[in-house]
Order: sequence, then structure tokens, then C-alpha cells
Amino acid sequence: ANFYLTLSHSLLYQWKEAEISFENFLSLFSDEEKEKIKVEISDLKELFNKAKTFRYKSPEVARWLSFFIFGAGQIYAGKWDKGINAFALNGIIVLLLVESVISQNYIDAIFIGLSFLERYYSGNLYHAEESALEYNEKKNKTFLGFVLKKLENIASLNH
Repeated sequence: ANFYLTLSHSLLYQWKEAEISFENFLSLFSDEEKEKIKVEISDLKELFNKAKTFRYKSPEVARWLSFFIFGAGQIYAGKWDKGINAFALNGIIVLLLVESVISQNYIDAIFIGLSFLERYYSGNLYHAEESALEYNEKKNKTFLGFVLKKLENIASLNH
């Protein structure tokens, strides 16, 4: 049961709980059995520790960064291309808006502000959060792949 708890917690990226279940699972082994799988045990403990202490990207931080600087949240989440694109696109729209206000084309300024700036600025904030979540998901899937391989090795070595 503890083996399956370790597996289910890992699949849900609940690394602390997976580690606890794994320790409970190991408590059922004799010293000789543990010796046969000591490499896998060591590797799994290290993986759980890395997953628990990994510095995940905060969707809130990404959103706030993009709130103040267009595209900064995407760059924070490792999506440089999308961040630069958001910065350039929103920057051009702001320049057009400012140019319209300076030249006293207020109807154009209102149109640009309400139609383009609002849409792309909102999208910038949304994509910043999504980029951080995607980053975290990718890292968790990487950890999960390694954990599943080690659990598979343990299961095969015990039979």
C-alpha cells in the first residue's frame, strides 16, 4: 500500500507526502533487501529532496512583473521570445496611444486604448501567469519521470 501511496503522491506532485510514503514502504524491508536496492533508494531520496526544494516560478510574481513591465513575467518564467514579443507589441501600442494624445487625436487614442492596449495588456498578464504554470508543470513532469523509473527499478528488483 505504501508503494502505491508513493506512486499516487508522485503523480500528483506531492513530493513531501511521496517521500513519507516511500520511507514507510522502506521500513518493511530487511537490511539485506535494502542493500540490494540501495542505489535506487539513494537516488529516490535525492529526487524527492530536489523536487521539494526546487525554486518553482510564482504565477503571481510573473503577473506582477508583467503588470509593471510588458513581457517581464514571461521572461521570468523562461519564455524569452514571448516576453520580448509582448514588450515590443505593447510598447508599440503605447507609443501609438501617446502619439495620438500628443497630436490631440483623442478619438484615435480612445480607440487604441480600449481596443488594442486593453486586449494585449490583459493578454500579457494572462500569458505571464500561464508561462510560470507551464514552467512548473514541465519541471514536475521531469521529476516524475525520474521517480517513476526508480520505482519501476525497485519493483523489478524485488521480484
